[in-house]
Order: sequence, then structure tokens, then C-alpha cells
Amino acid sequence: YAMDISLLVGDAYVGDLDGGLHVVDISAPDAPKEVGSFSVPGASLAVAVRPPYAFVATRLTGVKALDVSDLSMPREVGGLDTPGDARDVLLSGKYLYVADWGTGVVVVDVSDPLAPRQVASIETEGKAQALYLDGDRLYVTEYRGQDAPDAVTILDVGVPERPKRLGMYTPTDELPGRARAWDVTVQGGLMYMLIGSSVSGYSYLLVVDVSNPASPSLVARYKRPSIEWRTDWTEMDSLVVAGTYAYVGAHPFFGGPPTPTVGPGSPTPPPRTQGIVVLDISNPKDIREVGRVESFVPTKMLPVTGRLFAIDNARVAMFDVSRPSRPRLIDLWDESNNISSLQVNGEYVYVTRGYGGRYPSRLAGLMVLGEPSK
Repeated sequence: YAMDISLLVGDAYVGDLDGGLHVVDISAPDAPKEVGSFSVPGASLAVAVRPPYAFVATRLTGVKALDVSDLSMPREVGGLDTPGDARDVLLSGKYLYVADWGTGVVVVDVSDPLAPRQVASIETEGKAQALYLDGDRLYVTEYRGQDAPDAVTILDVGVPERPKRLGMYTPTDELPGRARAWDVTVQGGLMYMLIGSSVSGYSYLLVVDVSNPASPSLVARYKRPSIEWRTDWTEMDSLVVAGTYAYVGAHPFFGGPPTPTVGPGSPTPPPRTQGIVVLDISNPKDIREVGRVESFVPTKMLPVTGRLFAIDNARVAMFDVSRPSRPRLIDLWDESNNISSLQVNGEYVYVTRGYGGRYPSRLAGLMVLGEPSK
């Protein structure tokens, strides 16, 4: 299963849910080829690369340090078995931050990759599952159980060996049911948090002021109006922010009821929305929908200078968003296979491809698509 991808000039490093690291030569983008691999026990959920080393998060054995100077023969040179399950890694300077599930966050000094050493750890109230770094602040998304909402803990890592807990934000009253944090990003002192519920079908985009991390405060809550009437049941579950616009992936809530039958004289209910919704967030207290793309339901998106790249189960799309209110499809590649990861580098789009299902699945290879001429 392709879970994570890290790109460097000429090479791609792919973490595999079946346990391992795949090194793919992309120096000839029209003919990518796997040149080496390394198997590790358990799932490889994330990878961070700083040549000539790659650091792989594994659920069973913590963090592995691999020497990838010989791409055809990656070899383990060091490692650290963290107390919990390593779910995500983030490399900054000589430190590797590890979301270690039930243990919280572990800070590892990797200045000597042959002997990584834990220099700090800090517990989280829930299970640490994903990391986002903004300057000296580390945002940790936490899973707190089936009957509790997810939360985001904010840490000060200005001195990595002495991380400090600054505050926590929990969306306790934002929606009925159990809130799950689908996506989190931070820009300009504001945290954009996409939350949803698999119970009720409601989802919201929350804007949270984190300028005072000890007391995060809700600035705005955006919910698509049609959800109020229970005829749309739209669920939003993917998010990217670029400047004063947010792009949100939306699809019908599959656990919801069918669109009601319209009888004689009854008003026509709005159609179920699916696609990409463009939101103007220049005034966080007045978020407005300004554009949309119908019928393409993204699992991941990536904005790159006036363009938006998106993937769904089987396709890669490129949109012109130079005028966000009027997004325009430029090109669409239909690969008829599960697409699980997306990166853009220069004139090429890099994706990992697998088999079956909406979520990342068994690795079938790295595919590189050339951008159309401008």
C-alpha cells in the first residue's frame, strides 16, 4: 500500500503500508522505474528524506534510518524503536518529530543517522496521528476515541529538546455526533480545520485564531447552507488553502438518505453536491462560496501557482484557478486505477498508483504524467 511519498531531484521515495521503502528513479519522467527497495516489519506510514538518508516511520519498530546513497540497495544503518506506533514523521533541521500514537510526540536527534537518539517526548491527551509545523509551533492532530471528538494540540518546539504544550483546540460544540479532523492547515495565525461526522453526515470548515495558542478561539464556522435542509447531505473531507482562497473537496454523505421524491407542486430540492468548492476566506468571519467544480470528487489536492492539481480514485486533474471564481479544467488523465499520492515537480505530476478502494491501496507503481504545454 502506498502511504507516503517524498520527492527529490531524480528520485522518489515511497512508503508502503505492506512494510517497506521503494526507491523509484524518475530522472526520465516518461519511464519511471523502481531501482531499489527495503522491507521493514509492519506498515511504513510516512517517510522523510535528507540525502543520503531516508527516515521511515513504521508501526511496529519505530523509526528506521536507511542509507540510500546506493539507490539500488537501500540498507538500514540505524533506528529507534519508539514506545508507541510511529504514524507520521516530520524532519526539521537535525530533529525528527514523530507522531507516536498512544505515546504522544517523540523528538529524535538524527544528526548522526547511525545512532538516532530520543531527546524528548511529550504526551498528548489523545493518540497522536498527524503533524503540521508552522515556524516553531507543531500542531498535532489527535484521535481521542470513538465517543470523543478529535483535537489539535499546539506545541512550542523552538527548543526541540524541551517541547512545551501551549494549548489545545477541541471542536466540542461544532456539530452533532463525533467530530473527526479530516484536514488541518495553518496560515497567518489562523488554523483551518475541516471536521466531519460519520454519524450525522454534517461537516464544517472551522477557522480558529491560534495567535494566542494558550486559548485558541473560534473565529468562524462554515457549513454549506444546503446541509441545513438535509437534502444535500454533503460531506467535506479534503482541504487546501492558498492565499485568500480555500479549496474543499465535497461528496454526498454515503450513509445519508436518498434525495427526497418530488411530488406535484413540491419545490425541487437542490441536487447533491459533489466536487470542489472554492471559498473566499479573505474575511474569515464571512466565508463565501465563490466557485465550484462539479463531478470531480478529490481525495487530495495541491495548489501550484494559479493551478490546482487533484486526484480521485482513478484520475488526475489539473485546473486553472487563476480566477478562483471560475475554475477551469485544463486536462484530465484517466488511469482507471486507484491513485493514492500526488506531488508536482517542475513540468511533471508524480502519483502513486494501486488497486481498488477509495483509500491508499496496494502499490502498483509510481506514474509520471507530463503537463500539457502552456
